[in-house]
Amino acid sequence: MGNLAGQLQASHDGDPIGISCLSFPPFSQTCDAGFAFGGDTTVDGTAVASAGIGSRFQWFAHQILRETTVVLDTVGRGAVTVTSTTRMPFDERAVLIQVELSDNSTAGEHQGLNVSLSLSAFLGNYSGTTWGWPVPRPSASAGSHSATLSHDARGAPLVTVKDHQTGAEAVIGFAGVLPSGLVPKSPGVYRADYQTVGGGQRRHTVINLIICVGNAVDDSALKTRVSAYSSGFNATFAAAAAGWQSFWDGSFTPNASFPGNLPLLQTQDLQLSRTYYMGLL
Repeated sequence: MGNLAGQLQASHDGDPIGISCLSFPPFSQTCDAGFAFGGDTTVDGTAVASAGIGSRFQWFAHQILRETTVVLDTVGRGAVTVTSTTRMPFDERAVLIQVELSDNSTAGEHQGLNVSLSLSAFLGNYSGTTWGWPVPRPSASAGSHSATLSHDARGAPLVTVKDHQTGAEAVIGFAGVLPSGLVPKSPGVYRADYQTVGGGQRRHTVINLIICVGNAVDDSALKTRVSAYSSGFNATFAAAAAGWQSFWDGSFTPNASFPGNLPLLQTQDLQLSRTYYMGLL
């Protein structure tokens, strides 16, 4: 999926949260396996990618919806359904991922869940490179990059990545991460840990993850986005969908979304209509 600033791919390893091959020119993420944003998800120590059953994947113009159910290894526990919705703000270098956890265990009282996911910082800055048909991407090989973790005034993690081959730097701002922060797993790869609240009948938990890309730690635009998305995630999440709807509607209105407009197809043939409009998407 993409927006007017770039594009990404959903991970194809069975993890319902991970994204890879992110591109926001002049920035791009590695496509190497094991270096996804939001991958390697575990719930109570159970790997979601390998233990998930009944997985569902659905693409929309404005979002990617993924869902899987995980049977926990924890003694006395049942299953947890993990649902993620991935959106991109209409015209900005950012990704919004909303993760919903539904505890389907039969126990009378919800015990809380321990959730961990991986955040890779392997991102390259190719501002001095001509982008051709393949997209230039960084290597995730050992020693190719170095990463430095810092925080903004609100405590949101900022990771500065330096490509040792080009000498260029890129910064990734992660928001939505709990105060426990990021735990280093390996050079340039971090783990974010979440613990849901137990007790009573609370069986539904939502985790919001925000990824922003910029030039440097002192990039004011990057800091503004991280701060705004953190404090107003729901509004930004809704606006991402509304932006695409407005652009789509304007595509058929003269000089609204762009000079000219697309023609409306008038037909009673539903398959022909679907083919036409899906082709435009």
